[in-house]
Amino acid sequence: MSAIRSENSNVEFLKENPPRFGELQHMFEDEKIGSIDARVVVVRQKNGVIEFFVVKDRDNHNRISFPGGGCERGESISIGATRELLEEAGILVHHLDIRFFRVYFIDDENHSSKIHAKAFFWCHDRDITATTEINAQGEAIFESKWISAEVKDGRIYFDPNVLLPKFHFMAIRDLILYLDNHPEKIAS
Repeated sequence: MSAIRSENSNVEFLKENPPRFGELQHMFEDEKIGSIDARVVVVRQKNGVIEFFVVKDRDNHNRISFPGGGCERGESISIGATRELLEEAGILVHHLDIRFFRVYFIDDENHSSKIHAKAFFWCHDRDITATTEINAQGEAIFESKWISAEVKDGRIYFDPNVLLPKFHFMAIRDLILYLDNHPEKIAS
């Protein structure tokens, strides 16, 4: 990947030239990215329908989200994602069993020169090695459930009561399109 451009065009440049996973990790370590929010989309196929595991958003109780959160400096992004999956959803998955599939870049909300990334991984429900109702901090796991979605003509269709953050909709669309092209990845 080429060098990062001037502050004003960094996000646009990265959107047009997304880094591979290894490059993303180096950019985070070198502090070229201000923060990485890593999310894990747990997928299953039930009765021919692809479903996704979501948890109630801790900040907005009217919204659901994929389990995840901020990675820490010096931490592998994939390990951070699996740590957050365990903390938020009580789901234990080995970090080598999650697959990186998409990163989205956004400008800092406070207009600093920092770029922030939202990295999405996915795993099959059969990759889960254990579950718990209490997270590592001894707190009860927030409400969780399975939701289904469908993409038709590039649009995502959910139950109208599903409220997800914008980047989560984009991630579902991209993941469904990927799985549609690779049905062997989701086959039971």
